[in-house]
Amino acid sequence: MSRHAKDSNENFLTCCLLKLGWNIKSTSQVGNGFPDAVVGRDGIIALVEFKLEVQAKPETQLTKPQLHFHSLWPAPIYIIRSEWDCVQLYKVEIQRLIDLVKGASDDSLHRNLS
Repeated sequence: MSRHAKDSNENFLTCCLLKLGWNIKSTSQVGNGFPDAVVGRDGIIALVEFKLEVQAKPETQLTKPQLHFHSLWPAPIYIIRSEWDCVQLYKVEIQRLIDLVKGASDDSLHRNLS
């Protein structure tokens, strides 16, 4: 198991999600590419990865273990970089569930919310 280096905005984004009514369980200690947290609200459960705003720096991108995990996971993993992403998470997940009920395919293994 690898040691997790917490992104500097992770605490801030966790607070944003809490204020929006999400329950959060940190899973950053799991390692091996597993996302940073499991979040839940109104019967929705999602995996989220906290990342810094997109820049040219390697720490803003998914690591090889994260990319591998994302490729194997059978549902979206949401990448949260900003307050806006926190707000969009609920909207995007509700729409995904509506589309699944209507029979649309879920071909995205992870989603950038911005």
